[in-house]
Amino acid sequence: MDATQGPRRTLHLVDIENLAGAPANWTDQRIGAVFEQYLQGASWSPDDSLVVASNPKLMGRLAFKLAASGIAHRALCGNGTDRADNLLLEAVPNDVSGCFGRVVVGSGDHAFAPLVSRLKGTTTTLVVLGAGKPNWKLYCAATDVCFLPCTRPGEAKRVRLVQGARHRGSESMRRLGMDPQSHWPVLAATTRRNGLRGSHAGSDLFEADPEPFPVGGRT
Repeated sequence: MDATQGPRRTLHLVDIENLAGAPANWTDQRIGAVFEQYLQGASWSPDDSLVVASNPKLMGRLAFKLAASGIAHRALCGNGTDRADNLLLEAVPNDVSGCFGRVVVGSGDHAFAPLVSRLKGTTTTLVVLGAGKPNWKLYCAATDVCFLPCTRPGEAKRVRLVQGARHRGSESMRRLGMDPQSHWPVLAATTRRNGLRGSHAGSDLFEADPEPFPVGGRT
């Protein structure tokens, strides 16, 4: 199925912990702003499927906001490292491309990179970035990327710079008859070199990830 055809509903997978950042940021005002800006940035609509995951403490703060909004959603809670990521991934239907025309990931975590990569060419994807550093593989696999202003007030220029470099690298490869997917290591190196050189945007923008996608396609 082509990404421009098929179902029009959107599946939202929101890791509110990743978007909000460190526990010191878990104030009612901050969580409310993060959630509202996510809905705006993700172009949420009432027909969409919204799944939100976090630890119980943070979900307790968000529960009042969700209840007051009247927004239909599915709340998932769990403790432990990567528990919210795993709960969200488990909520993805096997035939996600047949059920949804778009998937939005509210997290920059590496755990979502395989899912977003797998959807390339069949389902439009958007990654919404919050306080945490985005994973490089996830960032490059997404159809589009946006960030929450309340969590990254100084990052707009840096994100646009790197995103522009990513686009230029992909287009250059296509003009040369090269597939960006199968030449991932070259594209990654070119994007980092051309997009980040001479700017305030350094490798600190991304989560450390030493393993590139294997040559022959992303997994």
